[in-house]
Amino acid sequence: IRTMLAEHALSERAKKHCLALEPILQEGLCRRRMEETTGARSILDAHGNPPLTAMQDVEETLVLCAAGAMLVPTQILGIERFLVACARMQAYLRKAGDTNEAIAAYGGSFLLLPDLTEEINRCIRGARVDSAASAALAATRRKSDGLAAPVQSHLAWLVQCKKQWLSAGGVVQRNGRYVLPVRREHKGKISGTVVEM
Repeated sequence: IRTMLAEHALSERAKKHCLALEPILQEGLCRRRMEETTGARSILDAHGNPPLTAMQDVEETLVLCAAGAMLVPTQILGIERFLVACARMQAYLRKAGDTNEAIAAYGGSFLLLPDLTEEINRCIRGARVDSAASAALAATRRKSDGLAAPVQSHLAWLVQCKKQWLSAGGVVQRNGRYVLPVRREHKGKISGTVVEM
């Protein structure tokens, strides 16, 4: 039964919780749990399935936050998706309040953090921190873009003027670096770092 229940869980933590369940031996607690289950069933019958989504890696991201780690944009977007899912679940439980089931009141305990959700949406675009996230970032990216133009121009000149030095293909980027496919016999004629041979 526990394994069957765990198969319906949407997170690893919930699965572990399901698998660790044991029979309740206190009659009062057992009655309360049965009333919650009956209430949840009547909410499902009246309002359909709740808007639950699989929340993967949220707990791991929260542990990283608590440790003061720097998050990558995809992790921050995972937090935003979790906050949106919480807001949907709270709305579902608020709507389910008409059933007068005690479990519907659980939605009132959700802390939604709409300002955080809005700030994440403002600062992260397409899994990348947007330049408008801060004035300092915007200035740094403008400076970086200004420095990239002369480098790209020089690389384009090398490709045009020194075609015989290069193997097939043009300039590529690897790990944020511009790379020229220089033929082995001409490697000493162009200064730079050898990325791979």
